[in-house]
Amino acid sequence: MQVRDRLRRAAAAGVVGRQRELTALQDLLRRGRGPAVVFVSGPGGIGKSASVAGVVATVGHRVLVLD
Repeated sequence: MQVRDRLRRAAAAGVVGRQRELTALQDLLRRGRGPAVVFVSGPGGIGKSASVAGVVATVGHRVLVLD
């Protein structure tokens, strides 16, 4: 197993809670016809970056994250 795969698994396992938001983001990314850009906003420290990293790890797409 490559390091990249281990990091993806760890990111996905580290996301707890916010199931509704995680499911919505997974649905957007899995359709294949979804948006080319997804904007996630909210107050600092609530887990936006961790949530996005976890979802990206489960769908297997290449992603550019601007934080």
